[in-house]
Amino acid sequence: MKSPKDLIKNIEAYILELHPYFDGESSKRVIGSSVSFLHQDKRFLKAKPINLIRKFKIRKQLKYFTFKTYKKPYTIDKNNAHKRKNKLIFNNTIKLSAVIITFNEEEHLEKCLASLVDVSDEIVVVDSFSTDRTKEICKAFNVTFIEHKFEGYIEQKNYALSMASNDYILSLDGDEALSEELKDSILKVKQNWDCDGYFSKRLNNYCGQWIKHSDWYPDKKLRLFKKESGEWKGINPHDSYTLKKGKTQGKLKGDLFHWIYRDYAEHKDKVENFSTIAAGAYYKLGIKSSLFKILYRPAWAFFKSYFLRLGFLDGKNGYRICLQSYNVTSLKYKKLYNHWHNK
Repeated sequence: MKSPKDLIKNIEAYILELHPYFDGESSKRVIGSSVSFLHQDKRFLKAKPINLIRKFKIRKQLKYFTFKTYKKPYTIDKNNAHKRKNKLIFNNTIKLSAVIITFNEEEHLEKCLASLVDVSDEIVVVDSFSTDRTKEICKAFNVTFIEHKFEGYIEQKNYALSMASNDYILSLDGDEALSEELKDSILKVKQNWDCDGYFSKRLNNYCGQWIKHSDWYPDKKLRLFKKESGEWKGINPHDSYTLKKGKTQGKLKGDLFHWIYRDYAEHKDKVENFSTIAAGAYYKLGIKSSLFKILYRPAWAFFKSYFLRLGFLDGKNGYRICLQSYNVTSLKYKKLYNHWHNK
């Protein structure tokens, strides 16, 4: 061969000799072969020699040399071939179930459900027999609505989890909603899921103000996870999804919005209620109180949230939040003390 044109003619003739197809199905055959190759176990293949040596050997055999450059050919990484095979499976969009527990959540529930429409393939609401418009709002969004007796926050969330039909879960409360950035982040994860669970930052709205300091921000919550990767745990009323040992977790971009209290009176009532629930849960677990805990724990809770975590930067509401952290901790240990000494 004296020129590149001669090489091209020889290649064309060789291809026609091996594949004399003129039925218009060539593209289907190429795609079919490619898909078959991608799904094969390629760990047994040997890595090709480096690009320069391979090109030199081919051109020496053909007695054809050129300074033209070509794209780097595909090579097999024996050590990571099985990992790539797994990633191919997850490149398909997964089916996601959104699960919510509710009780009289009409004020914020519509925002919550609206934020889930674009990211979830199923919405399951487990309600504790609400007396407001909760059920009516859910019907407008075509959700799976289940009424179940409330036995505790942790128990209710684990029950809701068992009602989901898909293996991938997004868990929210009725007073929470996804920000636009968080929705985009979840959609990207659906295209390439590579961790067992994902956490996001929760941004709390207190009496109309978004709180960005103290113990309330970034307030990380793991709410996106594989169904069998863990379970809801904690001490009522404080729950969290805990991954099993050895499971991996990733991070989502964007905030999870949470409308927590509309006024100070509601916050005060919750402090009284939550301290009672927490004291009862501690008592069942055999945790004891003492004079030291009654005095020290509340003081530390205030100091940590107001000074160390910069609660003072949120102004008057920041002070109120930290003060109520003091109150709820104090009441919890006082009520726990009474459980043990007033049998």
